[in-house]
Amino acid sequence: MKSTTKAPVIYPRLSEQPSYREALDKLNHFCTQLQLEQQKLHDLQFEYSKSINSDEKSEPEADHIIQKAEALISGSAPLQSLIDQIHTKTRLIKALEDASRAQRGIVTNVETTLSREAGQHFIAEHKAIVARILAAVEELYESNLAELNFRNDLGKLGYHSALPAMLFAQVDELDPARNSRAYYWSQDARKYLR
Repeated sequence: MKSTTKAPVIYPRLSEQPSYREALDKLNHFCTQLQLEQQKLHDLQFEYSKSINSDEKSEPEADHIIQKAEALISGSAPLQSLIDQIHTKTRLIKALEDASRAQRGIVTNVETTLSREAGQHFIAEHKAIVARILAAVEELYESNLAELNFRNDLGKLGYHSALPAMLFAQVDELDPARNSRAYYWSQDARKYLR
């Protein structure tokens, strides 16, 4: 049996919603930047480790001294010491981690808000589907009860086991005295449909 209800294809996918896309892009930016800065920190730490662990502390060559001075004059040399650069990168990484964590919360909030809006947009259609399910469950209950009563009436006439039991499920599933899952589901469905 085919479903007569179409999926809500006219509503945009969550990933196509501008507010979600913007929040996710910002999160991706923070994560990408965090990876880049972590790599830079690793490189700085490696360079620092190499500088303090060199076996021979030789005098810098004249070319190196001249290149360093020219870099300082042109502004292309780092103004901070290696250890200061490591501290700065560490603070930047901490800030990016905090920003990523905060942005993940924003993405979740946007997703929740948009999901709630989509739910409101489709609530009438969804309630119609749930009403069909509830009607089908109630009809099954009534049909099962009728089948059981029919065989019991035949048994009262003395024809026991004349017909096979053809209940689809337990006949008492919607009986409140049985505390069944189907009974409680039907109660929740009725409240939802109000």
